[in-house]
Amino acid sequence: MTQLKPEDIADLQSKLAFQEDELEKMNDALYKQQLRMDALEQKLEQLSEQYEELADQTPDGATAGQEKPPHY
Repeated sequence: MTQLKPEDIADLQSKLAFQEDELEKMNDALYKQQLRMDALEQKLEQLSEQYEELADQTPDGATAGQEKPPHY
């Protein structure tokens, strides 16, 4: 079996520390992205509800902006 030299062990420890740091950074970025996605989903839900309310308020189920102008 091959013996590891002290400099090899130090190199491996350095690489491990770097990988742990990068993994923590990626985890933080992923967490922030998830928070952003949650906020966007909530906003989308609110806008969808507002759209439905507006659609229910217009006559004959037509939505504002979809009616043809009088000259057509």
